Amino acid sequence: MASSPNQLSQSIADFSAEVRASSVKRFRMVRPADRAWRHRPDLLSFVDVLQHLADADRWLFDNLDGKEVPPGVVISPGDADPSTWDQFLNELIELGERRSRRIAAIPERDLWERRFDLGRLGKFNLLNLILRWNLDHEIHHRGALQLSLRLRYQ
Repeated sequence: MASSPNQLSQSIADFSAEVRASSVKRFRMVRPADRAWRHRPDLLSFVDVLQHLADADRWLFDNLDGKEVPPGVVISPGDADPSTWDQFLNELIELGERRSRRIAAIPERDLWERRFDLGRLGKFNLLNLILRWNLDHEIHHRGALQLSLRLRYQ
């Protein structure tokens, strides 16, 4: 039985949606007064992580569109403004939906053949760019977010 041409892309898109839903669920647990909270001054706050993940999605889209972009997205502790919370949370939800649609539309052949050079990070195919440099990156920050929630509220 032959698989559809985008079965892998659709599976990754579905996984992407699950990752985003899990992240959004955690961001919704943050109380308004705690949006700028961080466990230590050298760590990202809740709002820093929120902005960083939105920036990471835009970085992925720029790569997919063939734009010249820096090798990664950088944010420092305290860079994000807590008053932008609602804007970034809504944007993160919309970007997640867009990310899933874009991934689902990628021909499977392109996942393996399309190449990216991320400078010091190395050269990768599109599949690696999506899984490692976007989804795994979000999962990493989601884990840190969960730890911060526990530290703050338990």
